[in-house]
Amino acid sequence: MEQVETYELITFEDPFIYMFYTKDDRQILKRVSFDKAKGYEKLYNVSLGDMDPRSGETDFMARSNHKNRDKVLATVVSAVYKFTSTYPDFGVIIEGNQSAKTMMYRMGLHKYYDQLSKDFEIHGVTRDTDDSILSIEKYIKEKKYHAIVAERKIK
Repeated sequence: MEQVETYELITFEDPFIYMFYTKDDRQILKRVSFDKAKGYEKLYNVSLGDMDPRSGETDFMARSNHKNRDKVLATVVSAVYKFTSTYPDFGVIIEGNQSAKTMMYRMGLHKYYDQLSKDFEIHGVTRDTDDSILSIEKYIKEKKYHAIVAERKIK
């Protein structure tokens, strides 16, 4: 992927957790975690939240309203690259817990789709009214999806 400005990722012995500090008008500790998707052997949900350094709790519903949203998204993508480099057989599902977050993720994907699609097979997920998966198809930029699935291309 072309060099995009990111925050420095903080890694741990646990390869399923990454953190970084944002620096715009305030500093926020962000947590990116990869949690096994329910019902799937090799699919992991990507979660982004604000972490309270005092309590250690992560607020995944936080709306930080970053002025540097693109840099935050690029840092999350950097974590996805690191995670799928360590676990190339694992796919990731990216789905906001709020419609605004899902839209933000889709906007980020659209911006870098040509670059990301060189390294990942990208699929769009639509859901039924009961939240069950209705379809998974090759990603079409013009279509609205509930979630995005990315799997590392084996080279």
